[in-house]
Amino acid sequence: MPWHDTLPSSWQISPAAIEYMATLGQEQAPGLALQLTVSNPLTAGAELNMAFQPLNLDILCFKISHTLNIQTNDDSLAALESLSITLTTTAPGQSELEVQAPSLYGADGQKPLIEQIRVFFAHDISPVLASHKGGATLKELTNEGILFIEFFGGCQGCSLSSATLKSTIKERLQKRFPQVKDICDTTRHDEGENPYA
Repeated sequence: MPWHDTLPSSWQISPAAIEYMATLGQEQAPGLALQLTVSNPLTAGAELNMAFQPLNLDILCFKISHTLNIQTNDDSLAALESLSITLTTTAPGQSELEVQAPSLYGADGQKPLIEQIRVFFAHDISPVLASHKGGATLKELTNEGILFIEFFGGCQGCSLSSATLKSTIKERLQKRFPQVKDICDTTRHDEGENPYA
C-alpha cells in the first residue's frame, strides 16, 4: 500500500496533538507508527483502538511529520470519517488527547450503554493510560451498574493503579454515565511485568 503524504480530507489533528503523539511514540521505540484499528466498524459494537505498532506497509500509511506516521486498514477507514484528535490541558503541566470519531457506529442509532462507555473510554481515558504505556480493558457491565475492568501494560502492577482507578477512571465515567454505580479492578497486579510506577 503506498504512502500518503496527507491525511484523509475529513480528518482534523491539531499540531499540538501531533507533537504529543510523536513524543509518545519515540518514548516507546523509534520507528513505530500509531495504528488506528476499529473492531466491528460501523456497528453498535464498534470500538476504536490506538496503539503504537511497527510500520506495516501492507496497510494505509499516512506520514504526518518526520517523527509520526499513522496507519490503519481499509475496514477501519470508513468508521474514521471526520476523525478529530486534539490535545487538551487538564492541569498545569498535564495534557491528554481528546479523540472524537462520530462515524464509528455508522447509522446504528442509539448504542447500548456498554458501547457508549467503550467509546467514551477510548476517547477520554485510554489516551491518558497510554501515556503511561498502559491501558485497561472493559470486561463486563452488570445489570446492577457494576463495571469490571482489567489493567494491562504499564498499569498492571503499578503502585498508582488504585489512584488511577479512582481519579482518572471512576470519577470521569460516573460523571458522564451516572448509571455506573461502581467500578471493580479485576487485574492480577502481581503478574505485571513492566509497571509504570
